[in-house]
Amino acid sequence: MDRMSNKVALVVGGAKGIGLAIAERLSAEGANVFITSRRGEDAEKGGQSHRQWRCRYYR
Repeated sequence: MDRMSNKVALVVGGAKGIGLAIAERLSAEGANVFITSRRGEDAEKGGQSHRQWRCRYYR
């Protein structure tokens, strides 16, 4: 599915739980996903564990 191709998604609180599931789905739909988290190590872990989808994280 590429309904979201050429779109950018920012998922606040996307490092785990519901936010991470939303980020995964958006990526599966073709979006370039950026996740944030209050804890930088959580965002990094979330982004690294899902390299197969279009995800970037920032500390």
